[in-house]
Amino acid sequence: MENLVFKNIWILSKTEKAAITLELKPGVNLLTGDNDVGKSTLIKSLYHCLGADTPKLNNTVWKTANPVYCVKIGIKGLDYYVLRDEKYFGVFDAQKKLLRRYSGISGESGIANFTNDLLGFDIELERHANSQLGRAGQLTISSPSTWIKTKDGRRAGLPSTL
Repeated sequence: MENLVFKNIWILSKTEKAAITLELKPGVNLLTGDNDVGKSTLIKSLYHCLGADTPKLNNTVWKTANPVYCVKIGIKGLDYYVLRDEKYFGVFDAQKKLLRRYSGISGESGIANFTNDLLGFDIELERHANSQLGRAGQLTISSPSTWIKTKDGRRAGLPSTL
């Protein structure tokens, strides 16, 4: 699995016409603050933008935000921008040229095809609906720095840095 570096995140609330941006520095970034100010929401937003299914993503402040997410990532010496608006994704190169559009997380047109190939993550899981194998990509984060959980409930450790 390749090392993934989160560089920036932008979150835009279409409903509230408000936005937040955060530049992440190389190394360790420490988020501090009172309860319910958005620390966990911010961390979950990073993974959500790459295709993770993150329950309870919105905190009470962003409950009706209807957000659009964009994250700048670095991997293998290249930078990419990944934009997510609900189930739709766009992947852009460092010059912000659209490389590909995706719809949904898994399946032929899902963002898992981009993230799995980029990260060298190639796991196939049996789908309950038709018992056929499909590429893993639909993960939920139950605690942003500790665990991931597959849709069928299996848990796996998640490193604090990818």
